[in-house]
Amino acid sequence: MKVGIVENYREVEIFCGTGGVGKTTISTSRAFFLASQKKNVLLITIDPAKRLRQLLSLKDASEVIKFTDKEISFDVLLLDPKTSFEKILGKKVDNKILENLTSSRGGLNEILAVLEIQNQLETKKYDSIVVDTAPGKNFLDFLNSSNKINKFFNKTFADAFMYITNKNKPGRFFNRIITAGIEKFLNYLESVTGKGFINDFLEAITILYENRDKFIEGIKVEKVLNSAQRSRWYLVTSAEHMKEVETQQILDSIQAQMTTERYLIINKSWYNNLASWEPKTEKMKEFKDIIIKQEEIKTSISKKSQIEAITFPDLSTFDPIKQLEELEEHWK
Repeated sequence: MKVGIVENYREVEIFCGTGGVGKTTISTSRAFFLASQKKNVLLITIDPAKRLRQLLSLKDASEVIKFTDKEISFDVLLLDPKTSFEKILGKKVDNKILENLTSSRGGLNEILAVLEIQNQLETKKYDSIVVDTAPGKNFLDFLNSSNKINKFFNKTFADAFMYITNKNKPGRFFNRIITAGIEKFLNYLESVTGKGFINDFLEAITILYENRDKFIEGIKVEKVLNSAQRSRWYLVTSAEHMKEVETQQILDSIQAQMTTERYLIINKSWYNNLASWEPKTEKMKEFKDIIIKQEEIKTSISKKSQIEAITFPDLSTFDPIKQLEELEEHWK
């Protein structure tokens, strides 16, 4: 089956892989291709790196922006965890702990990405949402986001935190603690952690739990991500990167948690070019054998896991738009 056939696009298409394999470029080329077929496309990047900004010459932006090149146009969202979090809450966040948690490396990035995808699906504006995930093992956090939300908002914990913070009483949190024993304990913790930390901590927990229903509602997207009719997963690796173990681990994680359609993409491949190349020297023959062996190792991953491998060539241009145009042709 050719995944580039227009009728085969999915409502959500997710690209993952180890760092440095061209994942962002490949996922952007997919959005580029679908947009060329007159589909309404949103490209979301969870990866805090600057590659997508460079590729599309975008300014930093935390809201959906429009990318246009000649007749091709699609929406782009450079995911900003804090902006997404404040969108969910419907207000600005003024809490040191929550500000740290919603930084690009703060721990809520993948969870908020899942909620953002759900929010965008609910708009029914797009034919396809293409997702560029964080590299390597950070991707596993994306897969586990629904479980983390469910565990964090377990009703027992929710009741306990609401009891401690006693949200029905006015004033700051240390005025709301309902037992002298708890107050003494928290005062002791504050002497260890520094002034204001416990208050900020309780305030952060309360804000999260007051918005519990919004988080729980957001993980409905898991059904979409695990539906072969609505989503597709691409694991991107590179012929020039010897990261077979990590690549296999990510693939195993996808297969263990998702039953949806999935593909292995081997990027920067010289295999087809090398097949007809006849080196004149022993050193060049050795070089050819090494490159072919690397690509065959990657192909063996797809055979072992019984998923289709798609090959993309190494690019002959440094111009970002021309790169996308070259790659677009290989989706057809």
